[in-house]
Amino acid sequence: MDDFQEVKHVQMDRSGLTLSRRTEASLRNAMASDTPLVIRSSLADRDIMALTDEWELFVAQNPTLYQMGDGRGRQTLATMWDSPMRLEHDLQDTTTPNPVMAWLSAAPPGSVAARFWQLQQQLEELAASHRPILRRPAFATGLVPTDGGGITHFDEYNNTALVLSGMKTFYIAPPDSMSWENGPRTGNRNERLDVHPFVLGRHQEPSLKQWRVTMLGCGDVLYLPSGWWHHVLSTSHSVMTNVWTG
Repeated sequence: MDDFQEVKHVQMDRSGLTLSRRTEASLRNAMASDTPLVIRSSLADRDIMALTDEWELFVAQNPTLYQMGDGRGRQTLATMWDSPMRLEHDLQDTTTPNPVMAWLSAAPPGSVAARFWQLQQQLEELAASHRPILRRPAFATGLVPTDGGGITHFDEYNNTALVLSGMKTFYIAPPDSMSWENGPRTGNRNERLDVHPFVLGRHQEPSLKQWRVTMLGCGDVLYLPSGWWHHVLSTSHSVMTNVWTG
């Protein structure tokens, strides 16, 4: 990662899971200027471990079937958590709430999950003040597939993402750093299957000066504007909420 410049970041409030006025102002400026921004938390290790315990207890005790990605059908959270699967439940038409959001919203007062829910609501309020909220999806990944996963692509919405578990590494590049080109390896019109931050392809692609990188851990937030190319690598057992606006 030393070859890539890092995404600009600011620090969260000293309490660990609260946006200070200065941090709020930085996020508003990033949204207004369509500039990526990372907000680093100072969450204590004991709180990270407590949150993991709270989530894994919820996973073990929840018998509901949820929609998985990549054609894996409907599975329990426990099956997903111990397999190379990805929870994509609320990207399907369903009356069942996303389990990550349901878990956070019902967290007991004073728990680490309840503090995350307060931060989630704060992020949603800020995002809604900039653009209308389109969706509030949350994703979870069990074991990482052997191929590592990840496709370089862009989204046609702004995303405010909050990591709850595991690590996620985002490699991002500006919208004008490359374009979609017709071919069997390019994928959909928001994808470049032939482009990878570490592998040179046959098409012109972002230079090292254009790629930026950030590694997100528990409590960290990324604001990624619409149109920015990104390639995401996740560790096993990662959980992330998102606020999509457009």
